[in-house]
Amino acid sequence: RDMAAMPIPLLLMIVTFAAAFADFPPCQEVHKNGVEVELNVLSGTRDPSVVLTASEWTEVCDLMDNCEMRRPCRVMGYTGFRIDGLHDIYGCRDAELKLASKFFTNISEEVALHVAEEIIFSDQMDEESQQCFRSEKNGVPTIVGEPQTNCKETPVVGPDSPAPEYSPKSDDGGCFITEQRHNNCYNYGNDVVTNTFAQPGRGSGEKWKANTCEDVRAAAERDGLVWHGNDAVPTAQPEEGGHFVALLIWPKTNFHWIRMDRDLFWSHKPGQTAVRNVDNTGSKITDPSKSDFSPWTQFCGYFRTVPSNTTLN
Repeated sequence: RDMAAMPIPLLLMIVTFAAAFADFPPCQEVHKNGVEVELNVLSGTRDPSVVLTASEWTEVCDLMDNCEMRRPCRVMGYTGFRIDGLHDIYGCRDAELKLASKFFTNISEEVALHVAEEIIFSDQMDEESQQCFRSEKNGVPTIVGEPQTNCKETPVVGPDSPAPEYSPKSDDGGCFITEQRHNNCYNYGNDVVTNTFAQPGRGSGEKWKANTCEDVRAAAERDGLVWHGNDAVPTAQPEEGGHFVALLIWPKTNFHWIRMDRDLFWSHKPGQTAVRNVDNTGSKITDPSKSDFSPWTQFCGYFRTVPSNTTLN
């Protein structure tokens, strides 16, 4: 899967259009004002988006005839495209490559190569390897009925002690579900809902500038997080109160935060997507430095955070 040497246009070549429209809800609707498409790929910052004209969207729909939509196995990195904030496209190579080509002007080469590689790789999986695609929502939590908290009144701050449980339906009143698209890994890691897609350092007046361990660490410390080191995974919750979080970096691209829950397993919220307690292999997380969060491959270290002592925005 080493495709870095291949030119991006070759990776994202346009294929022959199919004749009929796909049986996909947005393809059955009239879109006079265009269609908003999000590329689901980042975690710490919002996913890039573009607006397609009606004719551009028609070309995409033509490519989705007879496609079998799937759910991605991975929870980090490329997980498909979201249409008008409601419908997902994954498992339809030709349409995905067409959509990916629309993002060239506002994504980095690292992101473009990762997306193209994942689209082609997932299309080449054998039947056995694709079984995880068919699992029921891969354990995505949902809320039935009204949330326990008014999630619009922010911040919604979790308890300082004991450490938070892995319970998305009750954590911070269920706000990480009802306001899922407005809170990211940094919000979830600190157990603080702001609905601002919080950025390290912004709440304390100086937002991070570079996607490096050093810069994101310094910004988080300005927000009130306390550096704990990177030698060994914590084996107990901090005696001083609060809980542990870990920082990883997708080199030159993006950051990701993971938190230790009360049971000493770890969970996380990749960007605008749902809270999870597994890594890309579907395994529960016992050591963030060894789990698969690719393409976030650089492990930075651990911090202690006390929700009421942090300044997130």
